[in-house]
Amino acid sequence: SRPGDGEGANRGSAPSAPRPVRPTLTEAELTGLPVAKWHERFQARRGPMHLHVRTAQEAGELLADLQAMRPELPWALEQLFTLHALLFVLERMVKPAQADWRQSGLFMGYHTQLALDGLRGQARSLLEDKLALAGDDSAYWDRLMETADFLRERMLTEDKTLGCFASLYASLWLHWLGPGSAGSPTLYEEELRKLRAAEAELGPSLSRLPWTLAQCLPLLCLARDAEARALLARGGSALMLKPEHLAPLLGILERGGQWARLRDWLAETGPLLVGFRGEDLASYGDYWEAVVAHLPEAEPAMWRTLKAMLPFSRSVYEDALAAHGCWDLWIDLQMCMGQDPLSFRVTALKPVEKDAPELLLPFYHQAVERYVLQKNRDGYKAAAKLLKRLAKLYARLKRGERWEQFIAAFASRNSRLRALQEELRKGGLLS
Repeated sequence: SRPGDGEGANRGSAPSAPRPVRPTLTEAELTGLPVAKWHERFQARRGPMHLHVRTAQEAGELLADLQAMRPELPWALEQLFTLHALLFVLERMVKPAQADWRQSGLFMGYHTQLALDGLRGQARSLLEDKLALAGDDSAYWDRLMETADFLRERMLTEDKTLGCFASLYASLWLHWLGPGSAGSPTLYEEELRKLRAAEAELGPSLSRLPWTLAQCLPLLCLARDAEARALLARGGSALMLKPEHLAPLLGILERGGQWARLRDWLAETGPLLVGFRGEDLASYGDYWEAVVAHLPEAEPAMWRTLKAMLPFSRSVYEDALAAHGCWDLWIDLQMCMGQDPLSFRVTALKPVEKDAPELLLPFYHQAVERYVLQKNRDGYKAAAKLLKRLAKLYARLKRGERWEQFIAAFASRNSRLRALQEELRKGGLLS
């Protein structure tokens, strides 16, 4: 048959159904319709198929399709539109995941979590850009307030392990609705009213940690710090407060140079963070260092707080002691914790050797005795290694006679331990 035959046959067949018109949004609609209607249009454009978004590729394709809905817009309106497009895609990921968790207790898939983190990062970057809203943009103001309502509603009911909308709610109030942008005392008072009303409205479905933290933000902006800290203290261990949860609040004070206020926050919230160790508390320690650098009289409060938080604050406390050259306390801490001098890199102990070498004597002596008590070759080798360091320390301190007395007494006391005597001779510690 000829190539044209098939085409002619198709011309005679029944016409195909017209493709449905895919919804778009005009500038007039975007300024006139509440943001809930924007999301309805997003859903209508998306259609009933593929209800779940699980990968970064699916999220990117959906986001690009939603962006194709809008015309050229003033920058303020484009900011709001882009944020809601991101929020729509995020909800398509979060809602199914939360439903799965409640049914089976499963964690979110790795690729879904990566995609969600990427979208949330985009939304936070957008919120960190300066809001282009001018004083006379009253039409946009309504949409901005609806955005605050949208994020609040989702934050207060999302799973506590997720924190997706909570972080974006905080970004909104830190930046677009912060004191340096569109925020005001009246606005903060109104937000507090809405948050407090939500407790009765939502009842047991209220997610208490983000609800508590959300109230702290406007309270901080209103300089009602004691109320905010009382809220956190009232929640106690049930809140499972983490250092990262405090970062938005502490960051406001640090950026504003409010060192006395930041000192009080660190002193009162530190005890609420017990249970976290090491890297988790590193940022908390950094805030203390910043405070003390600008407010030297805050140093006693730092030591009191970090000591009260032991053993959880150990690494932060150690770092602070080292940074401030408090080597006597640093060595005491190592000895109380039963630390092994050989577990430290030589460079880590160099500052002590330089500033206060005599403090290392009891640290090394204690460790030598522990090694000897192991009664094995490895222990004796470690003891001899430390004794060689001790010999150098005594020489540096010009206490050679004291060293000779000690090593002679040590060798005599352990004369029956042949393997130890061998290690001492190998190390040149005995003639």
